[in-house]
Amino acid sequence: MRAHWFAFSALLAAGPAYAECGGPYGASDLLGAYQTVQFMLASGDDEAVVDAGIELEAGLGCLSDKVPPALFAGVYRALGAANALGGDNEKALKWFLTARQLDSTSGFGVDELPFDSPVRAIFDEAIGESVVAPIPVQGKALAAPEDSIVLLDGKKIDVAAATPNRFHMVQLAFEDGRIRRSWLIEGNAFPAILLGEPVVVVEVEEIEEEQEDDKEEALEVLVDPEGLPTGYDASDFVRLGRDRPRWKTPSLVTGGVAIAGSLALYGASFYTRGRFDEATTEADLYHYQQLTNRLSAGSGALLILGGASTSWGVLLSDSPGLGIRVPW
Repeated sequence: MRAHWFAFSALLAAGPAYAECGGPYGASDLLGAYQTVQFMLASGDDEAVVDAGIELEAGLGCLSDKVPPALFAGVYRALGAANALGGDNEKALKWFLTARQLDSTSGFGVDELPFDSPVRAIFDEAIGESVVAPIPVQGKALAAPEDSIVLLDGKKIDVAAATPNRFHMVQLAFEDGRIRRSWLIEGNAFPAILLGEPVVVVEVEEIEEEQEDDKEEALEVLVDPEGLPTGYDASDFVRLGRDRPRWKTPSLVTGGVAIAGSLALYGASFYTRGRFDEATTEADLYHYQQLTNRLSAGSGALLILGGASTSWGVLLSDSPGLGIRVPW
């Protein structure tokens, strides 16, 4: 593993990561090249679209900024159109598949392509095949350097897995989003420098079973045939039990019932108060006024009794007298 990271450091330290690109290619550069392809599509100049697509694809491999997946979806769609107009339908389909995978709502407007354009037929083919599960690299794990993350088409990933038969942008970035290196790959052909040996994970159930086996073996060593640890007899052991006060449970139950009854009476008082507000005769007013007052008073009394009974039950202990232990 140390040799792996030494090689990785040597790769980045050997020179600027984008030396072959003539310098960094930022998000604004990518957006400008993408808009150029869109403009050429709208103009109907197929040759200009192909030329602009070549420049866009070359710049994409030199990308030095982190960009959102939505922008990648638009760029991939534009590259698919450029390749289709250039006669490479197979490559165009691969770009379209990734574009639809990232944005299932993406498509060409009437201002970009005419309805009878053959590019639309290739794009429609990608719509039905874009939903495919990613495939991990066999026998390898994603191995990003310390304080770094790996992005796939603008999204952070933890597993070296990607969807097959389509193009992807892989980027190594610092945790704050600064890009260290970018690669264009097909399928799950991740750069070897980002791959390491898989970590062997032991299932939790297997660990628990091993611990239980060790525990049983230890008990067999410590316990004699009579069931007592070696060197002791039955008189050396005392069973510790719980001495629960006799009235503890009844007082707690009584208190809970009283509090529940208090809440019920209080709820009923809202009903009688409503009837009081709707009364049309003096007799009804007097009746519901008294009933509401009684329900409210009864609710308060039950609440006090229930609280006292519950508190008493909580404080009960096994000490003499009432069994109330006051902490100091």
